[in-house]
Amino acid sequence: MGEHASSLLRGAGENGQNKPRTAARSCRREAGELKGLRMHFIQAFFDTIDDKIAFLSHLCALGRHDEAMTLCCTYIDGLGQAIYWRSSSHPGSTKNNSSFNFVRVLREHGEQPYLDLIHPMGFIRWLRKVENRQKKFKGLPEKIESALQAFKGQLMKESDLLAILQRFALV
Repeated sequence: MGEHASSLLRGAGENGQNKPRTAARSCRREAGELKGLRMHFIQAFFDTIDDKIAFLSHLCALGRHDEAMTLCCTYIDGLGQAIYWRSSSHPGSTKNNSSFNFVRVLREHGEQPYLDLIHPMGFIRWLRKVENRQKKFKGLPEKIESALQAFKGQLMKESDLLAILQRFALV
């Protein structure tokens, strides 16, 4: 947020008075500028995409597959940061969540249907890791595991997983 808008929101307008309308206009203007800046970064990314792909192909041709994969992941992460910058992509979060945005780019734009699937046992393992840190998950892995026994070893759509969890009143 710009200096002018933030000072107005803190109540440091003319004569120490808060000017909400001026602050709102300033915030809207700055939001528009940020959106334009974000679009500039996205456009710049795609303006050079052919060069990026050629360089990745060159690295692969040299046998530098690990470096090509790392750089490709960096490109995907950068694209996620530009597309989902401070969006509501991560429920309850006001920060830019790089790992969530990375996965979201792959899910929404990867054109690979299996990237959008969830492995139920992987989900349960994750829950077991976080249940000690987040009390709201206490005991949940065991309940979910019994509800998902029929799907052991299968990948599932998120909507199918949620439907099963709702049927068992687990979400």
